[in-house]
Amino acid sequence: MGIRRFGRALGRLSVAGLLLYGVTFTAVFAVDQTWPRVVPADVNGATIVCLGAGAGVVSANRATICGEIAAANPESRIVLSGGGQGEVMLRAVEAVGVPESRVLREMVSESTLQNALFSGRMIDRTRPVVVVSDAYHLPRSWASFRLMGYRDVTVASTAAVGCGWRCARREAAAVWFNLARYVVWRCAFWVPDEPRDLLLY
Repeated sequence: MGIRRFGRALGRLSVAGLLLYGVTFTAVFAVDQTWPRVVPADVNGATIVCLGAGAGVVSANRATICGEIAAANPESRIVLSGGGQGEVMLRAVEAVGVPESRVLREMVSESTLQNALFSGRMIDRTRPVVVVSDAYHLPRSWASFRLMGYRDVTVASTAAVGCGWRCARREAAAVWFNLARYVVWRCAFWVPDEPRDLLLY
């Protein structure tokens, strides 16, 4: 009897998990296909946080949008955040006329939560920030920066077309993995910062 009850409970849990994943996938796909690709206006003075990606062309596309926002808002500065693509992103920013003197580089982070955490050690989290990424990634980016204590977060998409179902499939799982990592990181408050930060990798 106990094994049967366990089996039924496991079955219900699996169904609930699949439903939750399906709802998340649908929401991410809808955002990816419908989010407006426009450069936000009236953000002068805000810090523009440009999230790097694994592929150089994706990082360059994001950095180009960051540069366009910064060029239109001369009191704003840029944080290039994400390991491995710093030079690619810097060249893209400079190509639209933004000098390196207006750019900070955070080249350690390997996840969206680390983007938010490590960038926040370089800038004032109480000031407005504009986070730039691909459309499918914006909800998780916004949530990550809010969880890390930023008070005023605006998000902006690259000019690229929607990534489609492949990105939505991966992102739907990443949303919940992100949340689980954050909970573990928060509960490990007694661990020193350096090893604790690895929990967000």
